[in-house]
Order: sequence, then structure tokens, then C-alpha cells
Amino acid sequence: MLNAPREERALRGVIAFEMAENYRRLNQSAHALTAYGNAVRFGYPDSLAWLRMAQMLHREGCYPKVADVYRQFLAMRPGFDLLFGPSIRKG
Repeated sequence: MLNAPREERALRGVIAFEMAENYRRLNQSAHALTAYGNAVRFGYPDSLAWLRMAQMLHREGCYPKVADVYRQFLAMRPGFDLLFGPSIRKG
């Protein structure tokens, strides 16, 4: 699968993300976590995949790993406030 053409990898990433979102909505966090991991592995372009993966790790109680994944997300979205969403900066 890692040798798949770029277009196919991108499509697999999108499909994996959509599957993850459906599992998340069904409160099946273990399945959602696996699917978010697949989306990230296949290069899903939205940083939301990292945030959702961290949230599913949190639900599953994988606390040592969740901090690393939150840090990865925050590196991609530096102005994001984990409590209230994107911060609004005046200036």
C-alpha cells in the first residue's frame, strides 16, 4: 500500500478519515483511532486528523502517547487553543 500511486494514497487518506469520523460519531473510539492513524499514514492533508486522533487516544486512556500527538497537532496549528478552538489575535 505504501507503494501505491500518489492519487490512490490521497484517496485512501480521505476514505480513512471519513471512516474515522463515522466511528467517532458512533462512539467506537478504538476503531476511530485506527482509521485516523491510517488517514495520517496516507497523508491526509488536514491537521484535524491529528487532533481527532489525540482525542481518541485520550478516550482510550493512552495518556503517554496522547501528549505527543497533541504536540504534533499544535506544531501544525500554533494559534489553536485546545479548549476554545482557534484563538483570535488582535493587533
